[in-house]
This record gives sequence, structure tokens and C-alpha cells, in this order.
Amino acid sequence: MKKITLALFALVGSATAVFSQANTTLQAPQTDGSWSTLHAPSGSASAVYHRACYLVKQSELGGLALTNSVITGFGFDFLNGVSTAVTGQFTVYLQNTSDATYLKGPNFPTAIAPMQTNYVGNYSIPVSPNGTASIVLPLTTSFTYTGGGIYVAFEWFCASPNSSTPARYNCNTTGLTPTGGGYTFTAVGPAPTTMSLDVFRPAFLFRAANTATNELSVTKMEAMGKYSKLLTGGQFVTAEIRNSSNIAKTNVPVTFSVSGANPFSITQTLATIGAGSVTTVTFGPYNTPATGLSNMSVTIPADQVNTNNLWAWSQTVTCNDFATIPPLPITSFGSSIGFVAAGGIYSWKMTPPSASSLNSIYFALAATGTFTDNMYAVLMDAGGNILASSNTITLNASLNGSFVNFDFNPPVSLTAGTAYLFGVAQPAAPVQYSPFTRVLASYPVPNFYISPIAGGSASNVDRGYMGIGAVLGFSNTNISAISSKSAVCNNVAPNTYPQSVTLTAVGLPGMTYTWTAPSSPTAASTVVTPSVTSPSGAGSISYFVTGTDGTSGCKTNSAKVTIILNKCTGISKNENFGSDINVYPNPVTNGVSSLSGLVGANTISVYNLIGQNVMTEVVNAETVNLDFSNLPTGNYFVKVTDTNNDSKIIKVLNQK
Repeated sequence: MKKITLALFALVGSATAVFSQANTTLQAPQTDGSWSTLHAPSGSASAVYHRACYLVKQSELGGLALTNSVITGFGFDFLNGVSTAVTGQFTVYLQNTSDATYLKGPNFPTAIAPMQTNYVGNYSIPVSPNGTASIVLPLTTSFTYTGGGIYVAFEWFCASPNSSTPARYNCNTTGLTPTGGGYTFTAVGPAPTTMSLDVFRPAFLFRAANTATNELSVTKMEAMGKYSKLLTGGQFVTAEIRNSSNIAKTNVPVTFSVSGANPFSITQTLATIGAGSVTTVTFGPYNTPATGLSNMSVTIPADQVNTNNLWAWSQTVTCNDFATIPPLPITSFGSSIGFVAAGGIYSWKMTPPSASSLNSIYFALAATGTFTDNMYAVLMDAGGNILASSNTITLNASLNGSFVNFDFNPPVSLTAGTAYLFGVAQPAAPVQYSPFTRVLASYPVPNFYISPIAGGSASNVDRGYMGIGAVLGFSNTNISAISSKSAVCNNVAPNTYPQSVTLTAVGLPGMTYTWTAPSSPTAASTVVTPSVTSPSGAGSISYFVTGTDGTSGCKTNSAKVTIILNKCTGISKNENFGSDINVYPNPVTNGVSSLSGLVGANTISVYNLIGQNVMTEVVNAETVNLDFSNLPTGNYFVKVTDTNNDSKIIKVLNQK
């Protein structure tokens, strides 16, 4: 790593040979994380014949650098190949076009009539059942690209042998929506004439002579989609610069600019970047003290192809939110995915830069579908082991197309500099196939994972930007809540036990609070009189409080207090509702015992064996201490009398 001694950024160079000086191989359209077995030769017995015709747009072919590039090879990029070797007859047709949408129609003979035949021969689908693969066939007739779009058509025939596992091709489903990118059709026989319109297009590989002498591009930019203003030390943003020229380039300025809530700009000059090399530039630290939208961009100077000299990104700066997904409404999200059979966990890896706590995880629920899963969120370590789980939410139609929030109560502590997986679990039953929505990216996204429903392992996957985010808490935004009593009598007629409880939020000085309970909504404490209506006369009620930090103006986590309510018909029945009265320790060993299980107002009387009252006290607490230290050794009776004049007597031995 080479360090640059400038205060506001650092440059990290890691060059790998992705192009030779003489040739370049371009994937177009770029895969967006989708795949298919139906849009290119799969090698299966159900697809003996395959015919297809697709449009690749001009904007997707910028990496060919210049017009008049001679394309010498054509191929495919695979998610996986076949399990056993399959070789078939394959013909490829190419045509330059100015069309921006597919206009050739569904008839295959008509579509290929004006096209050039560029490959006729065998095509062996690669054997790679457990991994990725690619293949580029040398064209039997080279193709001169003139700078617009390209129509690609092909036909395939293989009667046998076939593979039981079909090849899965990396595809693009977003570049030509909603009109469709082309037509395709497979059949056992005979060869299909009429094709079907589809938005899926394979991620083709084009190999061409590299004639560019000045062609660089910004091929990637990595930044958080949501970031917290409360973090100190700033964030780091990376960009990937590719030299597609056939010669090395020197003194290339790369500029990172931000407009909006947190304006910023810095330029670094690359001393040299070799032909066919890729270099990663890291800008930072970039401070974000203001909430709002920041519009980011990385740019390089104009060259022979200017459509790839800019990468733009948007980031929302909030108080507590973190997410890789850009600030997009769910309605603009792409396809949706999910688990079948055993269920599973989708997660996103993040390393908190400072000590914090996990308050909640949220995910984007697909807009369409019938979802009834009982889903929950999990916090996992980097290896996929589950550290904590949230509340469970049953999905329903009213949640479709919205962010579903899962709370961790209490919040879970996170260690600065430690990688965690923030995930949402989709159990095995009932299983709906695709509750998770995603933004399909134009380049691989490295930090999303899938795990078994029980955790224990985590596999990196490229699914585009999953709609998963986390809400973290920091020292100045974390609060807790306590109550003066954990159980009271239910204040519902015919019971007449109105009992007040004081709820108190605990946070930093200067905070204001908002309670779901009435009275003093901005104060730390509020007084409530809990009651519930239920057939048993018992139940529970929860109160919630959030705070606002007086310095940053940021909201806190939501703290919860739960009060248990009992049907207090008398002490003699308290034990039926979980409020049995006990003295502990008994015998009294150090002069003091605790009387617990009290509900409401009670009179406590202590008598010796001859019936003399040696102690009387009226209390309104759940637990009180009884002091026997000044009483002689021996047996005593503790009598508890409630407001109904129901009473309970407990025999206590005082020993010293």
C-alpha cells in the first residue's frame, strides 16, 4: 500500500490485468445479479433447440472504446455450467444498429435475415456445477463494430447427450424494461420459429481488438447509502478506475465531489496506470455533520469515450441509520427473492466504526405477493453465528411495499472495529418464495450473505443491493426505562383498585422525552394508572418512550416498560394470579427478611406467640423489609391485610 501524505484522502493502488494491450473483453449488458436457464443453451433434454435474438444498447457497449473495433470473439458468463459435458451445433448472428429498443419482432427467420453470420460450429457448454465459468468462442467471421448498438441472435441444437443440471447464465433484467430486451424460445423439437418477448438478456462477452489510446473509465464507486452524522472520524469512499487503453496513462486526475447536505471536493492525480489495469482510489476521511441528502460523484477527464467517465451516487445522512442501499423508495426497487424448503437468513455485513448498540433492523417487503411468514431479525458474528434475535412479526398484505422494522429490546452492544452480520430470518414454514426486495446493481455487491435458518455459516452472494438496514444507538442516543412497580391490581369494574405507577426514562442530561402514556410528555417521568379489559381480569400493558438528544437533535431508541395487572379479589387468591406473598429468608438469619408479592396498599402486622402486636406498618410497595433484629428469638406471625380486608398469615422463625 502506498501512502499519500495529504490530509483529506489516501490513494490505494491494486492493479490487476483485466485487459491485454492488444485485446479487450467486455461484458454487455452487465449482469445485475439475475440468472436464467431459459435464455441461452442450457444443455438440458427439455431444450434440444434454442433460438433467440437480443438487443445490446449503445450505452452498454462503451467499453469497446471506439467505433470500428473489430470483434473477434463472442461468449457467455455463467453462474454455473453443466454437470456433464454437452456439445451442440451453434450459430451466432450479429448486426450493428441505431435502435434504442428491440424492434425486430418475434419471428426468428425474419429477425436474422439482415444479420451477418459470424460463427458456425460446435459449442461445448463448460462443466462447472459448483462454481462460475465463462467461455469466448473465436468468431469464424470477425465483426466490425461501428459504435451504436448490436443485435445478437443465435440458434442451438443438441439432441444428446444432455445434462441433468442445466447451465445457469448470468443475465440482465433491468436494462431494457418494460419493453423487453429480446425474444427467446426453447423446445424439444422442431426448431421454434416464433419467439417470446422477455426482459431477460444474457450477459454476453465480446472480445475485440483494442484500438484505444486514451480510454479510461470509472467502473465502480462504493459508499454507504445511509450514514450517521453521530460518527466521528469521517467515512471513506472508494472508486475503481480502469485503463482500457492499449498504452499506459500518466497524470490522470480523479475527482471526488459532493453537493447537498455535506459539500466536499478533492482531486488526486494518478501518477501512472498501466494498460489494462484497474486501480482503486480511497477518498477520506469525509465528514458528514449535517443530516440530509448528499449527491456524490467520481469523475475523470474527457477521453475517447465519455459515457463512462462519471459514477454518481446518493447518500442520506441521518442520526442512526446505516445501510448499503441507496436512498430509494421501495417502489423503485427491482426484483424480489426469498427462500424455499428450509428457509434461511439474508444478511448484510458491516463493521461499526465506533462503540454502539443495535436498536433495530429493517427490511423492504416486496410490493406484491401473499406473505404470512413469521419473520424476525438476527444479529450474527462474521461467521454467521447468531448473537441475538428480535421480536417476531407476522407479515400480511398491509405491510407489502413497506419497510418492516424489528426491534432489539434491550439494544445489543456492538464493539467498534468488529464485523457483524445484520440479517432477517425467513423460517421454513409457512414459506413464501420472495418477500425480500432488492436494487439490482450494475456491478457485484460484496457484502451480502445467506445463512441457514439456525445460523452457523455465512456464504457471500451477489443479489444486488438487498433492502436491509440497521438502526444503531450511541452513548448520546441510548435510553432505558424503569417503573416504580412491576405489578398492580387491575383497575376495571367491579374491581376498585386504582393504582398509580411512576415511569421514568433514564438518559443523558438535557434530553426531552415522548411517552405513549399521558402527562408531562417531555419530562423524564410520567405517572400512569394501568388497566386492561380481559375475561380473566388480568393481563399486561406496555408503555413506550423515545427521547431527543438536546445537543445533536437526534432521536433515541424506543424503551419499553411492561406492567403486569392482576385481578386482585383478595390476598387469599393472589397466588392464582402469580402474586403469592412470601417471606425470605425464613428462618430470619441476620435480623431482616423481605416480604414480597404484595399488590396495592396493605397493612403489615407482626404478632408474637401470645398474640401481642409487635410491629404494624401500612405499605404501598411490592416488597418491604421486616426488621426482627430487636425482637427476641422465637416464632412470629406476619399478617398481611389488603383493602378488601382479605388477609394472609405467614409463620416466621426469628433466630440469631
